[in-house]
Amino acid sequence: MLKPSEVRNMTPQALILLGAMETAYIRRIETEFGVQYALYRADGVELAVTDTRELAFLAARQNGLEAVSAH
Repeated sequence: MLKPSEVRNMTPQALILLGAMETAYIRRIETEFGVQYALYRADGVELAVTDTRELAFLAARQNGLEAVSAH
């Protein structure tokens, strides 16, 4: 855990990255298997592809991520 003094001295870019490690988004995608749902880290790295939106949210929660839907 970061100390308050460490957070105060972080650059804006570092603060964004700090939040990116805890935030993810879910996007509906078309694949060769039909409609699926992809889970991405906030910085755009794909983490998983699932068959349902609910499974994508569950995967995020199980990995300590706060997920939001992206349209």
